[in-house]
Order: sequence, then structure tokens, then C-alpha cells
Amino acid sequence: MATISITSGGRERVTEASEVLGQAFADDPILAYLLCSMSREERLSYLPRYFKGLVTQATMNHAIIKEASGWKSCAVLVPPKSRVDNPLTMIPAGFIPMLWKIGIGGCQQAQRMLAEYQPISDALKANALAGQKRFYYVFCAGTLVEARGNGLCSAIMRDFQEIASREQLPIWLEATTAESVRLYQNLGWEVADETLLGNGKANADGVRCEGGEGVKIWGMVWRPNKS
Repeated sequence: MATISITSGGRERVTEASEVLGQAFADDPILAYLLCSMSREERLSYLPRYFKGLVTQATMNHAIIKEASGWKSCAVLVPPKSRVDNPLTMIPAGFIPMLWKIGIGGCQQAQRMLAEYQPISDALKANALAGQKRFYYVFCAGTLVEARGNGLCSAIMRDFQEIASREQLPIWLEATTAESVRLYQNLGWEVADETLLGNGKANADGVRCEGGEGVKIWGMVWRPNKS
């Protein structure tokens, strides 16, 4: 297998990361639900802007961005005691104004993110980490479809594990597909808990569906002594 080159940086990498993540999450069920007020075509067009707001906010809260093999894969790691949903950085990052610009759909999107997804994420973390306050958080990670299966995301995750190992801290993430669960399990992450988003309002693909089974989220944790 060819050598995988990995580079790291911060806010200066937001644009490139947003393009990769926008493509990588094209059919992610959680985003399909969060952005369910849009058609699939509208969602695909919007995703790079969506990630630009999110990743900008993450870097304003000290996150690092790693990429592999010339932006074929990338991931965002949030350090201990930093929060992506820090209200002090939401407006400066341009995320909330971006939602308002798309009108009612943006307000509904914000409600689904902040009132539905974020409490679920916080509850999963609280239960799995048993009150531990210091941990790393893989905010998002994605690989271009044509580059999958080459170990790019795995290589980035191993870099993150090395970072966390130096401080003997766990790494938390939320997986949104069964495929990503398997990838992280192969790297030493364990499923701590799982839950549903949009139960009764969407099907497993995130498409709006009255009485649907909802979209599954897997809370996963890696600990240095488990690798």
C-alpha cells in the first residue's frame, strides 16, 4: 500500500475541509434528517456551506484539522474542555446567520440540531464517560467516495489516538452509519450506547416519514488502554 501523507492545521484549512466533508456526507442519514426541509439536490449544494460554518466554529474553539493524501480524507478533532456548540462563537463563525438566510428551513434545521441532536449527543457522552470532563472529540471525519477503502481515515484516526495517548485521555465520537461503526471498532473504539434521532418522524435513511423508525446514532469511545 502506498504511503499515506497526513498534514495538520487549523482555521486556514476550513474551505478545503468543508468541500471534502460536503461530498463525503452526501448521503449521511443524520444530515438527511437534519436538513430534511431540503430536496436531495438542494442538500448536496448546501452541504459545503453547512460544513464551513460548523468547521469554522470548531476551529474557533481550538479544533485541529487533519487531511490525508492531498485532501482525499479529513477529520476535525476538538480538544478537551472545548465545545463546538459554544454560543460565543456561533455568530462569529457565521453559522447562525447562514441558517437565517435560508429562511424557515434554516430555523427548523437549527431546532433539529440544537434541540434534538445536541441533547442526545450530550446524554450519550455523559453516560459513557461517567462524568469525565477531559476527553477529545472527533467532531467529523469523511473520505471522498472514490478514495474509500485505502486506509486514509484510519490513518488520521491513529494520529488522533497518538495525540490522546500522550495525555492518557479518551476520544469520543458519534457514528452515523453501520460502516463507520465497523471502521472505528477495528481501530479500538467501543460502542458505548446507541439511540435514535427523529423517531416517529423519519425513516432509517433520514427521509421524513410519519411513524418512521428514526435514524440510529452510535456513541463510541476509545481509551488508551484499550488499543
